[in-house]
Amino acid sequence: MDSSQTSVGVWCETVLLTAFLVGLVTLYQLHWDVAIALGVAFASLVGGFFLGLPFLLLTLMFVSFIRRLPFSAIGRLLWVFVIESIVVALYFALFEYVTDDHFGLQSHLARVYTAATIAAFLVSLWLNRKGFENKETDTAASTDAPIVASSPTNSAS
Repeated sequence: MDSSQTSVGVWCETVLLTAFLVGLVTLYQLHWDVAIALGVAFASLVGGFFLGLPFLLLTLMFVSFIRRLPFSAIGRLLWVFVIESIVVALYFALFEYVTDDHFGLQSHLARVYTAATIAAFLVSLWLNRKGFENKETDTAASTDAPIVASSPTNSAS
């Protein structure tokens, strides 16, 4: 998988899982009112598609950069997760500043969307972990001969 396929896969799964998680939270908070929860999930899906387009570009940029680093696939996943989680929190804090004129995650809605997006991003990264393997750097370390310490030999004749 190349970095563009991995990035689009991660982004699509994140948008879908975020809408699902927000729908579940809404379903729980509104005492199991299914119609409203489905409406909120659908609105989150449509809104997440349009408002999440900058994350597709960021994910594409981060994945193409991170795949060049000489880390294992899990190390690359961790780097992308940490960087994008910070960006997600800042994005929702900035969005709240634009809509409510205060910076931060002070409203319940911003906290729910931030937590749902970060959780969905973690799951989608894990589901796409094969895309973070780099064949050149991952196999180069495994094909090197092991370093064995040699012991001094006493050749007493």
